[in-house]
Amino acid sequence: MDRRGFLKTCIGVAATTKVFETPVFANIGDDTPQIHNNLIIEFKKQKEFFDNWYENRIIPDPNLQIKYKEVKSHILERLKTKFLELSLPNNVSNNTTGLSRNDTIYINPDVLPNDSTVYAHENAHHIFPTVHDKNESNMIKQDMPIWMIDIIENAVSYSRPDDNREFTLDFNLAKRIESYRRPDETYARICVLRYLYKLLPNKILLDSDLDIIYKENLIKNENTLEVKNENIYQLLYIIKRNLLLELLNKLP
Repeated sequence: MDRRGFLKTCIGVAATTKVFETPVFANIGDDTPQIHNNLIIEFKKQKEFFDNWYENRIIPDPNLQIKYKEVKSHILERLKTKFLELSLPNNVSNNTTGLSRNDTIYINPDVLPNDSTVYAHENAHHIFPTVHDKNESNMIKQDMPIWMIDIIENAVSYSRPDDNREFTLDFNLAKRIESYRRPDETYARICVLRYLYKLLPNKILLDSDLDIIYKENLIKNENTLEVKNENIYQLLYIIKRNLLLELLNKLP
């Protein structure tokens, strides 16, 4: 079976008394390549993590928690309504790792499993989708609460790359940084970080909790920079440490 089209399955689940229900993935037969089986297992883990996260999220700031409760039902509904396809739309560059469009998460099979967090990233875009122009170049609408946008934009506006002197970016990565300042892109990277470090939805993060994240993502081998996870590295580069801590504690 052509791996670009072997999977098109609804991973939404009906509301239950459980925090989350293991999603049912169809069309996973014995003839499915092992790499795909492994990816589906990983995607299930990520879905369960975020179903649990949004169901049990407690924001330390009581005023923000009230605001979160106002959008919680919308988020949970979005989580129930999506499809996963291991392919890209015809008009999308093969260099794209994944994207969320029309209630479907598309993942480029050619870049996996090197970046298995692409599901976590695109799941965030699915929850708070953006509307672009017909050329996909300019964002027309951001379906994210204003208070979330304000929190993110405030952190980004006070975080210039030049302030993070300990980071050394190669030219191509530095050139792409500007596009990651959008609120939805910053939030998607927050979600990847939460998943990789298995953060708890009701835990208040302290500055000391960031130590391991910074140490693991600032790996230098002589004069060569080794990036453990590009999503997280970009996030640490764009956002000052104290402001990143605020984002992790203030956002849904």
